[in-house]
Amino acid sequence: MLHKHNLTSYLIQADVIRVLAIIGTLTIHYLYPIYSRPDFLGGTSWWVAAFLNTLARPSIPLFIMLSGSLLISKNESVNANLKRTVQRLVVPFGIWAVVYFFWNVLVMGHALTTFDFVSMFATGAVFHLYFLVILIGLYLFLPMIRAILSQASSEIINYLVELSLGAGIVLYLVQYLLVPNFPLLNSFTIWFPYLGYFLLGFLLMKPLSNKKIPYKWLYLGSVIVTLLLGYLNLFLLSKGITIFMKNGISYFDEYLSPNVVLMSISLYQLLYHSSSLRKKVLSSALITRAIQELARAAFAVYIIHFIVLNILDNLGFSFERFQINLLLFIVLKGLILFISTFSAALILIRLPFIKLAFGEKP
Repeated sequence: MLHKHNLTSYLIQADVIRVLAIIGTLTIHYLYPIYSRPDFLGGTSWWVAAFLNTLARPSIPLFIMLSGSLLISKNESVNANLKRTVQRLVVPFGIWAVVYFFWNVLVMGHALTTFDFVSMFATGAVFHLYFLVILIGLYLFLPMIRAILSQASSEIINYLVELSLGAGIVLYLVQYLLVPNFPLLNSFTIWFPYLGYFLLGFLLMKPLSNKKIPYKWLYLGSVIVTLLLGYLNLFLLSKGITIFMKNGISYFDEYLSPNVVLMSISLYQLLYHSSSLRKKVLSSALITRAIQELARAAFAVYIIHFIVLNILDNLGFSFERFQINLLLFIVLKGLILFISTFSAALILIRLPFIKLAFGEKP
C-alpha cells in the first residue's frame, strides 16, 4: 500500500487504464455470442451488447500504449530487460499454452492434435494468449527501440510513430479486403503491426495539447462510427456478404481498424493526462487501494478468464441455456464473471510457486 509521501509519484492513471482495459477484454469475450449474431441485429439486447463491445474495443491498444509509456523511457540494461521479459511473459506463456491446450482437449472436447499445438506456436495464434506473443516481440526489440528514440529528434519520432501505425493499419486492411488468405502473421511478425501503439505510448507521455485536438469529441465520434459500422457489417453478413469478416471478427472491431485506432488514442490521451481523475481517485484511500489491487490482478485475469467463462457456460450460464431476459443475462453474467475472475486472480497471484505462472516474483 502506498504511503502519503509516495502519492505524488504514483501514476494512478496507469492502474486505472489497466483496470478499464481488462474489464473491456472480459466484456468483448463474454458478449461475443450476442453482438456477433445477425439474427439478434437491431434488438434492444443487441444494441446494448454492441455498445458495450464498442466501448471495450480500445482494451488491447490501451495495454500496449501503457507498456510503451512505462517502459521505453526506462533506463535498464539489455540483460535486465531480457530477464523481465522471460519472467513476466515467456514463462507464463509457455505454462498457459500447455494448460489451455489440454483444457480444450480434455475439458472442452476439442479435437486438437500435437500438430495443431506446434502449428499454434508457429503462427502465434495460441488461443487468446496471442497478446502475450505480441508483448514478447515488443519487449525483445525494446533495447533497440530505446537506442533509436534516444538519438532521434521529435520530428523523427513523430515520423516513426506515424509510419509504424500506418503500416499496421494497412497490413490489416490488406488481409481483410484484398488477400484474405495472405499469411500476414506468425510468431515472429505478430508484434509488428502493434509497434505503432507501443511507440505512441512513448509519444503520449506528454500531452499533445499544443495541437488543440478535441479528444473528447474525437473519442465520442469514433465510438458512434464504430457502433454504426458494426451494425452495417452484421447487416451485410445477414445478406451473405462476408467481405468485412475474418475468423468471426468484424474488420471494424479490429484493434488496427482506423475507427478503433482513433478511439484508442483519444481515450488514452484523456485517461493518462487526466488530473481530475488522479485527484478523485487519490482522494479516497479505499478507492486507491481497490484500483491498485485490481490493476495488480489484471494480467492474471487476462490469462484465466477463458477458463472461468468455460466453467460458467458449462454450469448453464450461457445465453442459450439461461432462460431469462437477455438484458438481465448480460448484467448477471457480467457481474458473475468479473467477480469470480478477479477473486480467483487475486488469490492465485499470492500463492507460492503458482504465482510464478502469472509472472509474479518468487
